[in-house]
Amino acid sequence: MSIIFRVLPISNVALANVIEAVIKRDDLLEKFEFVTYPLVNLYGLKQGIRRTLDCKDLNRSFQDGEWTAISRILSKSIQEKRQFSFGLDLHGSGKQGIFIINGLAFSALAKIDHSDLQKSNNDTYPGKCGGHTMLSPGEAISRNQGTLKNFFAKCGIPYCYTFEYPKVQSLEKQVTLMTDLVLAYFNASDRHFFH
Repeated sequence: MSIIFRVLPISNVALANVIEAVIKRDDLLEKFEFVTYPLVNLYGLKQGIRRTLDCKDLNRSFQDGEWTAISRILSKSIQEKRQFSFGLDLHGSGKQGIFIINGLAFSALAKIDHSDLQKSNNDTYPGKCGGHTMLSPGEAISRNQGTLKNFFAKCGIPYCYTFEYPKVQSLEKQVTLMTDLVLAYFNASDRHFFH
């Protein structure tokens, strides 16, 4: 099974932690092939924004009429590479807790401290939290068009998610939460698909 990532700044550190942990586990290396696309919007990083040099929102550019040079290159590479089983897009959020868009149907979220999970505005479910609908603590759906997660789905990748870490937490906490969530996801996927 192949797994594809697109990662943003904090996620690059978390991904390095994940890779360090994964290379020590022959069981995961025998079952998964990892493909990563580290941060690709250097202009946005330098400016502290999510828009590209041509003022497009890279996070919404995977659709007709919104393509950027970066999203075209990524989409072509994803389509040409191989069949992927999983697609993960790692992001930061201004919310207080970590959450997954198109949440997991198995136990990765159970490994995260409940206090670190994003909740709905009034703690009822389903409930609103900004532009997301929270199905349960830490599990959201989004109607945003043109996201990489939606592009993954259009490419036939059966399990595609956006993992959102809370940028309002300390940098160390952001990295720890994202690392723990991605590793929990692999462990849950390993148990779910191979046992």
